[in-house]
Amino acid sequence: MSIIFSNPNEYSLLELKPLINSKILSVDIGTKKHGVAISSTNMKFSYPLQVVLSYKEIHNIFKENNCNTLLVGYPFYDKNDIDSPESLICKIVDNFVKEFATIFENSVIIYVDENFSSTIVANQIKKQSGYIDSNVAAYLLNEFLEKLTFL
Repeated sequence: MSIIFSNPNEYSLLELKPLINSKILSVDIGTKKHGVAISSTNMKFSYPLQVVLSYKEIHNIFKENNCNTLLVGYPFYDKNDIDSPESLICKIVDNFVKEFATIFENSVIIYVDENFSSTIVANQIKKQSGYIDSNVAAYLLNEFLEKLTFL
């Protein structure tokens, strides 16, 4: 059974660290395309991998890289605002995680706040088609890894 940490305010990084025993895959789920990044083996760095169009591609990357942890960007501040475009993303991400947890039963899934991440990344790199999504996934993962190293 997968372990899902869905609210960053309710889990401690100290709880998570012992559960993470391999590379971490990070995803920025979108309505049409999904950015994917991966951590280094020593979990010190993150690398943007690619932009994919299907969940199956994410599943394959997770499996091929022997990952046990999935980091998922999630727009927490707009979750309950039904009229916001972010509420659609929340539903899409929740459905993706539900499916993922069924396929990868022994995985650790961690939601992280993705608010403003696209804006931050877009200001750091030239916006080229497709690159923003995988770089957002890498940014989210790098932020998480930086916190883990201080434990």
